[in-house]
Amino acid sequence: PAPPASPPSWPPFAPPLPLLPPLAPRSEWPFAANFPLTIASEGHFLASTDGRPFYYVADTHWPLLWHYTLREAREIAANRANLGVTAIQISIVPFGDVRNANGDRAFVDRAMLTPNMHFFAHCDAVLDMLESMGFAVYIVALWWNQVMSTIRQGSTEPCESFGRFLGARWRHRRNLLWVVGGDTRWRNSDLPYFRALAEGLREANATQLISFHPQSEHSSSEHLFGESWLDFNSVQV
Repeated sequence: PAPPASPPSWPPFAPPLPLLPPLAPRSEWPFAANFPLTIASEGHFLASTDGRPFYYVADTHWPLLWHYTLREAREIAANRANLGVTAIQISIVPFGDVRNANGDRAFVDRAMLTPNMHFFAHCDAVLDMLESMGFAVYIVALWWNQVMSTIRQGSTEPCESFGRFLGARWRHRRNLLWVVGGDTRWRNSDLPYFRALAEGLREANATQLISFHPQSEHSSSEHLFGESWLDFNSVQV
C-alpha cells in the first residue's frame, strides 16, 4: 500500500488580519434616520425627528455587546446594514454570569448590580460603532429572567441605581430605545423593580423612548397600560 500522505505544513503563526476600511458617513448607510426617534402624532408608529415614519426592520442579536470582539461586532453590523436592517436589538446583561469577549463580567457585584467599568467600556465602543452606521438600538437594560432570582428578594434600589448609571452614561446616545423586562413570565410582584429601573433612567435625564420586552405571545400593554414611563408597547410573537 502507498505510504500515508505527509501532513500539510502550516506556518507557525497565522498572518495578521487586515484592518477594516474606514466606515462611510452615517448618512450614506441604507435607511439612515434622524435621531432621536419619537412617537408619531398619530400614535401608531415610530418617527424620525423630521416627522418621517421610521422603517423599523430589526435584527435580534441579543449578545452583540458581550459575545463578540469589537471587530466581530463591526463585521456583523456592517453585514446587517448592507441588508437594509435599520435597528439592532441587543441585551446589556449576558445570559448567564459569563464574561464578555475581553474576559470581563458585567457586574462587580451581581446582587447589587454594581457595574464593571471594563465591561461597559467595551459596550461604549460597540454602541459608538452602531451609531456611526445609523442603527436604532433597542437595548434591554436588565434582562430580567437572568437576574430576577437574586434581585427580587430585596430592595428595588439596585434596579433604580443601575438605571441611573445607564441613563447618566448613555443619555447622549440619541439612537437608543431603552427596554425594561426581558422575556419573562409576568408577575405583579416584579412591577416595582421595573418601575425603579425606568425611574432611574429618567432621574439621570435619559430622555430616549422606553418600552418593555414581554414574554413570547404577549404584549407589554396587557399589564403596563397607563404606566407613565412606558412610551410604546412591544409585542413578542
